[in-house]
Amino acid sequence: MNQYEAVSPMFSGIPGAAWHFASMADKNMGAVIVDEFPNPSAAYLETPFFFYYFAGTYHKPFVEDILKHIVADMVPIGETRPAFIFSPDQDWKDGIERHLKPHISEKFGAYLTRRIYHLDIEKYAETKKSFSAPQGYTLELLSGDGSARSAAYFDGEEVGHCGDGGQGLGFFEFEVFTAPVHRKKGLALACGLQLIEYCLQNKLKPQWSCFTANVPSCRLAERLGFVMTAETQINYAEIKR
Repeated sequence: MNQYEAVSPMFSGIPGAAWHFASMADKNMGAVIVDEFPNPSAAYLETPFFFYYFAGTYHKPFVEDILKHIVADMVPIGETRPAFIFSPDQDWKDGIERHLKPHISEKFGAYLTRRIYHLDIEKYAETKKSFSAPQGYTLELLSGDGSARSAAYFDGEEVGHCGDGGQGLGFFEFEVFTAPVHRKKGLALACGLQLIEYCLQNKLKPQWSCFTANVPSCRLAERLGFVMTAETQINYAEIKR
């Protein structure tokens, strides 16, 4: 049975968790595991996107069981997968770090900082007013079935795009890609501006999320007119079996 609502209030203090939680419930995706039922004191939300959320009162056996499950069931043998683990306070973070020591990333360490951005209309308008489209490229807005993406073409070949992460609930979660040889030409900015205009015309709420380690993504969000509305530190691991 779907029991998302039984534990959803626990996740309200984690930036971005309520939105992810609601989208999982809306699509009947992911899983919720609790320490006991019908009166749970700790809960875990599992999404299909390598984002995992803990909430409630920390206790060691529950964390150990869940992390064993992530390693054993979410990572195929012979592969390496990321794990982005959100939790409400330092007790959770310290406990998760202890159990993830064998999988801590050599490049990034045990933690990443995630930012969530939302659109400032005035800042967006300023960028749009001063923006000049890259020469030699064409842009096309592709929309339908409730989704949209802006694609950039060079000599008839798609070399970049900006699209929706697909979480729904009235939000448009921006995702951007530009082919390496075509970067630093303003294509991501051009595609992003086109999609923001689409969002405004269709009453969608533009949303951007990224890790501070991804400096170009943070800079692009700010250039497009997004402003940071939340920041949170999460446990990070690269789990290899």
